[in-house]
Amino acid sequence: MTRAMTHAAALLCALFAAFVSAATARADVVVLLPPVGNADDLRRGDLEEALTVALRAAGHTVIAGNAIRRGALAGEPRTAEELASLAQGNGAAWALVSEAHPLRGQYRLLLRAGYAPLRRVEELDVLVLDADEAARLRDVLGCLVRPAGLGEDALRLTGGEDAAAVEQREREAREQAEREQAAREAAERERAEREAAERARAEAEAAQARAEFERREAERAQAERDRLAAEFDARERYADDAEHRWLAQLSLGGAGLMAYPDPPGPSPGGGFLGSFGARVGYALPQVVRGFEVRGGLEAVFGVASALELFAGAAWFASPFSFPLHIGGSAELGGFFNTSGAREPGLLLRASLVAAWRPAPRLYVEAAFPTFQVISSAGGLVTLGGAARIGYRF
Repeated sequence: MTRAMTHAAALLCALFAAFVSAATARADVVVLLPPVGNADDLRRGDLEEALTVALRAAGHTVIAGNAIRRGALAGEPRTAEELASLAQGNGAAWALVSEAHPLRGQYRLLLRAGYAPLRRVEELDVLVLDADEAARLRDVLGCLVRPAGLGEDALRLTGGEDAAAVEQREREAREQAEREQAAREAAERERAEREAAERARAEAEAAQARAEFERREAERAQAERDRLAAEFDARERYADDAEHRWLAQLSLGGAGLMAYPDPPGPSPGGGFLGSFGARVGYALPQVVRGFEVRGGLEAVFGVASALELFAGAAWFASPFSFPLHIGGSAELGGFFNTSGAREPGLLLRASLVAAWRPAPRLYVEAAFPTFQVISSAGGLVTLGGAARIGYRF
């Protein structure tokens, strides 16, 4: 009975010691040195943070960064003695060294863990997928940082027993990356096609608006041309009113002598001839449009005093849409002196004439220049003009 009790007590002590040892292991202090390797500073900093999180999740206390007391150790610890010395110098059970080498979608992680109580060093070389980093680090550190050591888990963690699972994860990661890349490319193509469609629609709308504007402008211009053409076609023609073919005019004119006998004879008026008189005209549009025969009587003063009796014709074109008519006239008649030798002569006169109708049936006319040849008094040649006002009836 005493021996049985003794065995039972020994078993309880062993179980208690194992429980205490496990509890202590879960609460170990770990010195975590900054990661090294060919990863950049940002990636190494992220890795140090991820290792810290994984160790704390396993119940360990982590000493890292400037909190590490290196003592006489200058570089990275390599041997079991250096790792144990570093751990003991910081009051820790473990010293952990890491080295990272980035790959596409993953990185290679080399870990060296020194366990101070046993002066033991274990190394582990594993691949960590970026998409599965947190779970992978918890698994690796849970097996590496324990008093019992890696044991059979070393082969699993390095890809021996679980190579198929690692390969499956890598394949899934590659497929996921390919799907994401394909989705990005499809979205980019869709965006480019949408932008191209929007540009094409905007260009089509702009072209349609431009064509519509040009069409409206062409229609407006054509309407304006048609209006002007219609207005011009409907313009007033000279003496085109069949009910008012007759014209009565009063005129006042003047001319200077261009050629005369030497001496020209006694004359108080010098080298000037003035005239006033009356004309009668009759339009003959059936002969020529704008054609009118005329005749009249004028009194002359100046170099000579005389009466002029003449007949002739005028023709007017109507080149404007408003009632202004331009043409010419020619007249032939007699020149009868009323002073001096009273010698009759022949009168020949030609003029450029403009007629304007300011009111219905009322015409104002200007004859300039007027060229005149008189055969009496030794022969006279004059150049001048005249103003006339007339009424059509």
